[in-house]
Amino acid sequence: MKTTFFPSYGYITHRFSHEELFPMHCEINKIQNDFTTATSYVNELAGHIKHEYELNECIPHLEKLILPIIAEYNNVFKYLDTISVLTKPLPLSLTNLWVNFQKKHEFNPIHNHSGMMSFVIWSKIPYDINDEINYFKSIKPEQTRTGMFSFIYVNNMGEVVNHPIPVDKSYENTICIFPSKMHHCVYPFYTSDDYRITVSGNFKIDIK
Repeated sequence: MKTTFFPSYGYITHRFSHEELFPMHCEINKIQNDFTTATSYVNELAGHIKHEYELNECIPHLEKLILPIIAEYNNVFKYLDTISVLTKPLPLSLTNLWVNFQKKHEFNPIHNHSGMMSFVIWSKIPYDINDEINYFKSIKPEQTRTGMFSFIYVNNMGEVVNHPIPVDKSYENTICIFPSKMHHCVYPFYTSDDYRITVSGNFKIDIK
């Protein structure tokens, strides 16, 4: 017998040290200390989140950190190699970056991004996923989605599949890389009054 799997695209996660992300954390802290000094990004995003802001200072630093991971993604999935619209190869550039300060009960509905590759960095997650799962005791644990990040995709049977990632404190300083058009969402959390802080951005083709 021979087994054949249909190809598909996934995601890659990588854990950074706090020191590697220090410039990002500094800019986040500056914004959190006084939201009035930051540039709101709410009108640019799908999130049902009150506090979403543009990041600028740490873009060059994060671009250098993330580009090697994107290269590894393409090495594994060959995703960028399938996109043939240019007469010559051009580099990717981190063109927009933002931070979400998500409160209890806020959420990000199903959406995707512009660009070629996107990412989320889980900076601060103020809850334990087991506490979130146990919050709704009448729901089977395997069916619970509270506090989770989830990808939504169509499999080769035409079924819509939900792939949840049980993000909690253990995911802090972890990045998740995925193609920009891959649909995803963030479910609300219930067991903490602190901010769930995440950073996201998009890499686009740099024509300069």
